[in-house]
Amino acid sequence: MKIATQLRLSAGSLTVAVALAATPAFAQDEVAEQGGAAEQGGAIIVTGSRIANPNLELSSPVSFVSEDDINFRQPSSVEELLRELPSAVPSIGPGTNNGSDGSARLNLRGLGTNRNLVLLNGRRVVPRGVDNVTDLNVIPIALIQRADVLTGGASTVYGADAIAGVVNFITRKDFEGFDGRFTSGISEEGDGRSFRIDGTLGANFADGRGNAVLSMNYTETRPVLQGNRPIGLVSLSSNTGNPQGSPTAAPASIGSPFVGAVTADGEGFVIGPQNDFNFNPLNLFQTPLERFSVFGQANYEISPAVEVYSEAMFVKTIVEANLAPSGVFGSAIQVPLNNQFLSAQQAGVLCNAALGAPGGLPAGADCATEIAAGTPVTVGVLRRFTEAGPRVQKFSTNSFQFTGGFRGPLTETLNWDISGSYGESDRVTTRTGWGLLSRVRSGVAGCPAGSAPGCVPFNLFGSEGSITPEMLSFIDVPTFAFVDVAFTTAQASVSGDLGFSSPLASTPIGVAVGLEYRKYNTASFGDAVSQIPGEVLGAGAAALPILGKFDSNEAFAELVVPLIEDRPFFHNLTIEGGVRVADYSTSGSSWTWKGGGTWAPVPDFKFRGVYSRAERAPNIGELFQPQVTALTGRATDPCQGTLAQIDARGSNFQSLCLAQFALVGAPASLLGTVPAPAAGQIQSTQGGNPNLDPETARSLTVGAVATPGFLSGVTVSFDYFRIRVTDAITTPSQSDVIDGCFQATPLQNLCSQIFRNPLTGSLSGPAESTFGPVLALSNLGRISTSGFDLAATAVQDFDFGRLALSVNATWTEKFLFQATPLSINRQCAGFFSVSCGNPQPKFNSNSRLTYSNGGSSLSLQWRHLSSVSVEPLAPSPQLPVGTPTTAGPANIFPAFQKIGSYDIFDLAARQTVMDNLTLSLTVSNLFDKDPPVVGNNIGTSGTNSGNTFPNVFDAIGRRYTLGVQFTF
Repeated sequence: MKIATQLRLSAGSLTVAVALAATPAFAQDEVAEQGGAAEQGGAIIVTGSRIANPNLELSSPVSFVSEDDINFRQPSSVEELLRELPSAVPSIGPGTNNGSDGSARLNLRGLGTNRNLVLLNGRRVVPRGVDNVTDLNVIPIALIQRADVLTGGASTVYGADAIAGVVNFITRKDFEGFDGRFTSGISEEGDGRSFRIDGTLGANFADGRGNAVLSMNYTETRPVLQGNRPIGLVSLSSNTGNPQGSPTAAPASIGSPFVGAVTADGEGFVIGPQNDFNFNPLNLFQTPLERFSVFGQANYEISPAVEVYSEAMFVKTIVEANLAPSGVFGSAIQVPLNNQFLSAQQAGVLCNAALGAPGGLPAGADCATEIAAGTPVTVGVLRRFTEAGPRVQKFSTNSFQFTGGFRGPLTETLNWDISGSYGESDRVTTRTGWGLLSRVRSGVAGCPAGSAPGCVPFNLFGSEGSITPEMLSFIDVPTFAFVDVAFTTAQASVSGDLGFSSPLASTPIGVAVGLEYRKYNTASFGDAVSQIPGEVLGAGAAALPILGKFDSNEAFAELVVPLIEDRPFFHNLTIEGGVRVADYSTSGSSWTWKGGGTWAPVPDFKFRGVYSRAERAPNIGELFQPQVTALTGRATDPCQGTLAQIDARGSNFQSLCLAQFALVGAPASLLGTVPAPAAGQIQSTQGGNPNLDPETARSLTVGAVATPGFLSGVTVSFDYFRIRVTDAITTPSQSDVIDGCFQATPLQNLCSQIFRNPLTGSLSGPAESTFGPVLALSNLGRISTSGFDLAATAVQDFDFGRLALSVNATWTEKFLFQATPLSINRQCAGFFSVSCGNPQPKFNSNSRLTYSNGGSSLSLQWRHLSSVSVEPLAPSPQLPVGTPTTAGPANIFPAFQKIGSYDIFDLAARQTVMDNLTLSLTVSNLFDKDPPVVGNNIGTSGTNSGNTFPNVFDAIGRRYTLGVQFTF
C-alpha cells in the first residue's frame, strides 16, 4: 500500500472510505464495510472504532444515510433526514414553533438530545448552548458523502455523553473540480417555499500530494402558517373536541377580583364565562430558516512520514418563530377606579367585586366615594394585543470551528494522529411585538410620576381595536438574550495493528490508544428587562444569567483480537474491548468500558454482541441553570370547577386544594371558582443543581447478520438492543408532582411543591407570581429502553436495469421513564401525552426501492409508523395497580385517544441530461396524506401544535422540489 493511502486511512478518519454507490438509504453496516474494504484494498476505519483494519469484524451495528439518498431527498437540512430514522424520535426542528430555540436536534432512541453526539469526520462539533447539544443546521450538507449512525455502545470510543449513540457526518475527500447544485421547492398550497444553492470547488496540488476543497451554501425556507391548513385553522380542545383557545383574548377576560369578561362593545363587564381567543392561525407549521455557510478542508503530504490536514467552517443561521399576539396573561394590574377607559358600569362592577378581595377594598367601603377618589384595585387581566400582530422571536446564530492536525505512519502497521479544534457559537435572540408589563402598568395607572418617557394611557378594557398604535409603540420595546459557547478539544492517538495475530488467525490484532482534552465555556444571559420574571409579556421564563465552564482529561484504549479464522464452524471469531477514563473538573473521575465480539461459523452468517457501561457527567445547564418559571402543558387541574366537581374527583381533593391555597396566601373562597389551565398550559419552576453526580448507563446489543452467497447483493441483520440509565439526571413531569399529590394517599412532600396563582387559585398565571409545580433536577431518575432493529438491503442487476431495495425497521419493546422513586414508571413506547412528549410508535420503518438504468433513476420511499394511543391511567408506585389519577384517556375526547398507523410516500426521479448536468424532481408526501387530529393540549406546547404533532406527522402536505446539479 502506498504511504499516502495509509495516511488518508489513519486514525483521524474514523470512517469507511467508500459506500456502494447504488446502495439505498439507511443501508446496514455490512454493505458499507464490504464495499469499503473491496474498494480500498487496504485498511479501513468505521464509525464506532478507532482501529484501522481491512477485515475488522465489529460487534456494533452501524447504519448509514447515503449520498444517493441525500440527493433523492434534496433536503434543506440534515435534520430532515435524521428525524425519519427508525431509531430516532423527532426533536426540536422546523416544525417546532412554541418552544423553539432556533436549533435542529437529534434524539436517538428517545433518550434525549443531550445523550447522543453529532460528529463531523469523527470529531465533535461546537455545541449551541448550555446543554452541550450540537445544532444540525451547521452541518455542510452539500459536501456530505454519508452519515453513519451508531446507536448504543459508543461512549468508550467518543465519550460518555454518547449513551444513545452518535451520528457521524462524512465529507467527500480528495474532491476535484466544481460541483454546483440548485434546489427549489414549494408546497402544493403555494407556500413553504425552499431555496438552496451550493457551490463546491476542489483541486489536487503539489503533484497529488495535497488537496483542498471549499464549499459554500445558501439556504432559505419560508414559513407555513397553521391558519393556512384546515387542521390548524381553529384550536381544538383535546378534552372535548370542541374549539377552545385562550382566555387571554380581545376584548379582555378578567381573572380577579371576579371571573368574567369584557363585553364585545368594550362598555361593560359580565361575570361568568371568560372570552376565548383562537391562537392557532398565526402560529407556524414550518419556521422560516435562512442559512449561509462556508466549509473548507485541506490536506498536504509534507513528507512520506507526515501529512498535515485541516478543516474550517463558518455558519450563520437565522430562524424565526411566530407566536399568537402578545398580551397581559393574568398579571396583577393596579387599576384606578376612575380610569379614563372604564365605563360607569365597569367601574361599579369592579368596585363591588373588589370589596374584601385580596388587593381590593375594605369590606363595606362606599363604591361611589372610592370611584370618585380613583382608588386603585388589583385586577387580574387577560387581554390579547391582537392589534399588534404576532409575537416575533428571531434566533440569529454565528458558529465557526477550526480543526488542524498532523498524522502519519509510526511503524509499518501503526499510525499516529495529533489534532486540535476550537469553535465558538454565538446566538442572539431578538423579541419584537411582545411588550413590557411595567409599561402596561404605567399606562393603565394613567402615567404617574416615574413612568417611562413617552408614556401613553393604556386601554385594557375596551373592545378589540381600542388599543392604538401609540399605546403599542410605548409598550413594545425590543428585548435581547444571548448565548455564547466556546469549545476547545485536543487529541493524540496511535492506532492500527500490532503486526502479529492469534495463532489461529491471520488478521493482526488491532489496537488504538490515545489522550483527549475538552473544554467548554458557556455564558447565557438576557438584557436587563429580559432578566425580570414576567416583565416581557408572554415570554415564559426569564433570561437569567448562566456562567459555567468545565474541562475533562481523558484517556482511552481499544483492542480487537481476531482469535480464530477459516476453521470449521469458526470462519471468524473476534473479541473486542475498550476502556476510557475521564477526569471532569466538575464531577471528578469516571470510567467507561465495553466488551463484545463476533462469531461467524460460516462466511455467510455471523453473530455479534457488545455490552458497555458509561458515566455521563452533568452539562453546564444541568449544573448552573438558575431556577426559572416557564410554561408547560396540562389540560386539567384537580382544583378546577365547582365544589361538586372537585369532590367527584376525590374525597380529599378539597382539603388538598385549600392547603395549596394557604401556601400562597390565596383565600379559601376561591375554591369552586378555579378556572381550567389557560390554553392547556400551566406554570412550572425548574433549574440546575450544582450537586448533581454523573449518571450511569449500561447498553447491550446482540444480533446476527446474514449475507447469503446464493443471493448476491443481499444483506439482512437483526439486532436486539437494551439501554438502561440509572442515577439519571432528570426532572419529574408536572403530572408526577400534581397527580402524585392528588391521590387517595397524598404524597405530602409533593403537595408542598405546588405554588398556585394567589389571585385565582389556578395553576396558570403570570410568571412573577405563579410558580406552579417545582420540578427539581436530581440523580433520582431511571430510563430504560429495549427493542429490535431489522435491516435488509438487496441490490441486483437485470437486463432492464438495476433494482436496489432497503428496509430498516425498529420495534421498541418498551421505553420506561421514572423521574424519581415517587414518580410513575411511565411506559411511553406506543403512547403519547404531556409527560411522554412526541408519539413513539412501537414499530417504525423506512424503506426505499430504487430503479436505475444508465443516467436515469426512479426511487420510492415508504415510511410507516404504527398506531399510538394516549398514555393510559398509570398507577403510582405507592398505591395498588389501577388506582386512578387525574391523567389518562378518561379526560381525552374519544376520537383523539388513538392515532392509527401512518404511512407516507415520497417519489424521486433523477436524470443525467449530459455528462455534467443532472436534473432531479422530488415529490414529498406523494399521496398528500393528512396528519392526525388530536387537539392542542394532549402534549407539550413544543411537540403538540396546530392540533397535531407536526414534527412527527406531515402537516404541510404534498411538496415538489426541483434540483439541478452541474459538475465539471
